Amino acid sequence: MSRWDPVTAKVLDLWPLPNRNVTGPVSNYTGNVSNSQDMNAFDVKGDYQFERAGRLFVRESYSKSTLDTKPPANPFMAADPDSKQANHNAVAGYSASIRPHILNELRLGSIASIHSISAMMRASIRTIF
Repeated sequence: MSRWDPVTAKVLDLWPLPNRNVTGPVSNYTGNVSNSQDMNAFDVKGDYQFERAGRLFVRESYSKSTLDTKPPANPFMAADPDSKQANHNAVAGYSASIRPHILNELRLGSIASIHSISAMMRASIRTIF
């Protein structure tokens, strides 16, 4: 009986065996990979301190990227190497000192994350798991 979880055993089968022998207890896998990634991202933050009413801050972050991995560089993406994602988050916060030893703070935030993979990639993931 194996102590490995069946899913773990299937994932481990995807890892290539070492192809580089060096002296000592370490053997490694080496490969020549060609990946390209396009990324657009920005962060904006603003702070304002009211004269007596407290502090306000707002932050906006956005990133959008496309990863193109050529097979066989990544066995997990062998069916279709294209992956796209977009992340967007915003936060606003307000803090005010009510008394010298009491601070009131309010924070509101939102997060949106979109990951896109092709139907071929979804099918290959289903066969693994």
